[in-house]
Amino acid sequence: FYTEFVARVHKDDRLRFFESIRNAVEFMSQWEFEGRFVKYSGEVMWFRAMSSPVRYEDRTVFNGVIIDITDRKIVEEELRRREDRFRSMIQGSQDMIFIVDSNNLLTYESPSVSRILGYEEGFFLGRSPFQLVHPDDLDLIMKEMALVYSSENKGVPTAFRFKHSNGQWIYLEAVASNLLSNNAVNGIVITARDITERKLMEEKLKKLVD
Repeated sequence: FYTEFVARVHKDDRLRFFESIRNAVEFMSQWEFEGRFVKYSGEVMWFRAMSSPVRYEDRTVFNGVIIDITDRKIVEEELRRREDRFRSMIQGSQDMIFIVDSNNLLTYESPSVSRILGYEEGFFLGRSPFQLVHPDDLDLIMKEMALVYSSENKGVPTAFRFKHSNGQWIYLEAVASNLLSNNAVNGIVITARDITERKLMEEKLKKLVD
């Protein structure tokens, strides 16, 4: 049975299979293995094997269980694909995503934050990003955040000035959503984008009209 079983362990998992068996025998430790198995029909299934090796005369015997985990692996693979797709979207996005906790301290920043604002990656983690909001715009932002905190509704897009790493003030437009009750997020999600060029153009047009 063993020889026939091993012959049907997927070729890409067979080396790991042998190594796991060897380690379990060498150290007489609990054996656990997850891999793929090719059925006679050619269908590939995932299995999880668990056993404790036992010395029996001059042999080592494995008495355990083998469980079909194909459905679980399908779900895990779909979740991984979704995470990879989401990560790719976030990394390539021109929008910045921040997550702050109930104390306004940053718990997450998307890769675009470093690219757009110039600060090194992770600079804002554990800090309040509002410390770099222009003093004249801070009251507006805090009032908007207070409204978001007090409800589970999404805030309104708000424009304000923010200090770039080069010391210059740039214009950002941000909108916040209250996801504190969402266990996967547990924070306020703020999506922001650089609108400096748009604001400068608006100011030029306003001067021309005036």
